[in-house]
Amino acid sequence: MSESDVVVFVTVAAVRIQTWLTRTPSLKLLRGASHALRDSTSVERITRFLEETGLAATIASDAGDVDGVVVLRVAPGHDPAAIVDAVVTDLGRELPGVEWEAWWTAADGYLEAYRKAVAENDASVGRRSFYPVLADLPAAQSCSGCRCEPAGDRLDDGQRIGADCSVRAGAGKLRKGEATTFEELARCGGLVAGRPQRAVGRQLSRNHLATIAADGNRIGELFDLIADHGNDDLRRTCVASLDAATCETVQQVTRALSKGANVDAVIGHYTGGDDVLIGVPAPLAWQVVNLLIATFEAEIRVRIRGGIEVPAEIDRVLGGVSLGVGVTFAHASHPIAATNRRAHEAMAQAKNEVRGRKGAVSWIDLTAEDELPKGRHLTRAELSDLIGGGNPGGRRDILDLPASARASLAELLRNRRSSPGDTSQGVRQWADRTGRPELAARAEAAKLDMFSDTLSLARWWPELGGGVV
Repeated sequence: MSESDVVVFVTVAAVRIQTWLTRTPSLKLLRGASHALRDSTSVERITRFLEETGLAATIASDAGDVDGVVVLRVAPGHDPAAIVDAVVTDLGRELPGVEWEAWWTAADGYLEAYRKAVAENDASVGRRSFYPVLADLPAAQSCSGCRCEPAGDRLDDGQRIGADCSVRAGAGKLRKGEATTFEELARCGGLVAGRPQRAVGRQLSRNHLATIAADGNRIGELFDLIADHGNDDLRRTCVASLDAATCETVQQVTRALSKGANVDAVIGHYTGGDDVLIGVPAPLAWQVVNLLIATFEAEIRVRIRGGIEVPAEIDRVLGGVSLGVGVTFAHASHPIAATNRRAHEAMAQAKNEVRGRKGAVSWIDLTAEDELPKGRHLTRAELSDLIGGGNPGGRRDILDLPASARASLAELLRNRRSSPGDTSQGVRQWADRTGRPELAARAEAAKLDMFSDTLSLARWWPELGGGVV
């Protein structure tokens, strides 16, 4: 094959997407950013842009359609760097506040190109970074929507906003069932008239939200095997199935928890590839997490296995694909940028605790603690068992305690790190005195973190017997 016949793949991808999305405290502007990112980088719009400009490139269909990512095949003999410049210039007009990274390399297929790109020492890969020109000016008024860019002349609800937030505002139109504010999501999301929806530990809990971040486990391993196999049809099927499975998962969870409600229980801030960022009313968080992991695992397997014959070694890895999840509980007024950051911190811990080998969740409750407790996590199997009424590791015994007993136990556990022996003895004595031998039997020092974590779990544990889905 001559040099003029070599196919070059170009990828232009938004970076630090979720940091950009969540830099505004306004749900309308966050929603607008999510919509604008999806629409501006869609295959349909980029195809139209290529046709209108006559650029010597086409959409790389085997790369899927992921929000914030554009993948092109450059016609032989044309300069990929020039294609990158043209695409980023266009995207910069559409999304002024987004940072972009681009790479390009010759390859027989997209996955081969991607593997070369992630190998940082591959000299055959061209790379560029593009930063938004939004730096504030000392004498300029800052944007009222995000405080991260200079305010312009455009008005939104009577306030001056900048170029990026202007795009957000224009794209942030409500769709049926969407909450207008974070407060409305907390207060009304998924709530059906006449159906109680409370958390065990929070009797008045209609003003708190859970920010949930999720990321796939074993996805990289799966696609490495697929690339090694060299089957283009298998590669295309799996790429398309991953994004479709993630999107369908969020849609199914939303429908399941919103049935009969005027305001959806779930608002999706970002869904792309195997990444998810959503917000839900705090009392629904544990049901959402359980459904999210279970549905994703089922969807990706059904879609891939139903679309093509899967070799045995790849199918074994596919059978182990799951989600790692992080949750932040906070008041609805808490900045989404902060809850997003903490949710990702928790997600990383969940994935680390199970070494990415099974579905798991970790969480931080900013209404009761400042730092994520080390090691805190539940596997999806444990969470599902608890929701079904089981008692994995004795956690049900703690969840079923009355509020006064949970408060007494929490007080006894306050010094568990500095005085584990004394704390263990105190818990055992309390359990014996109050007639709870099952707790006394588990009160050794090594189990104290489980006691504390389960008390945290109880703060937002749903009253499943009260009619909640």
